[in-house]
Amino acid sequence: MSLTETKSASSMTWDLSELFSGPDDPRIDEGIARATRASEAFATKYRDTIDVPGGPTPAHVLSALVGLEDLIDQIDRFAGYSHLLFTADTSQAASRDLEQKVRIKGTEIQNLLVFFELEWQKVADADAERVMAAPELARYRYYLRRERQNRPHTL
Repeated sequence: MSLTETKSASSMTWDLSELFSGPDDPRIDEGIARATRASEAFATKYRDTIDVPGGPTPAHVLSALVGLEDLIDQIDRFAGYSHLLFTADTSQAASRDLEQKVRIKGTEIQNLLVFFELEWQKVADADAERVMAAPELARYRYYLRRERQNRPHTL
């Protein structure tokens, strides 16, 4: 190849069909609605149960974290799709509209879940250390510690 020749990726596109068939795929709205309902149920089950006297039990925190992780996976599926679709061609109105809708719905869902991090930050240090030391929480220990480090920056 000479110095004047170039190779271009302009003809390459991502195949996102394994996620959804297009920006108007009804499974996107179904997934958003399902994630919203699941987030509401999560909030009902766990709100005011993390920052409790003596701290929560490790089993309770594990249950909450597994649920939270599942919710994030659900949200990331349609959020990732909309972002990749929009990034591939920002001139498409359908992609822009989907990206905006997903951002708004994602924020609404995140607002339903933010209580967990805030409550975890309020747990007394000794109680939090006891909970984080539990073997069943080893997989989540880094996340739990990082959330505690954010305390000085949380209003």
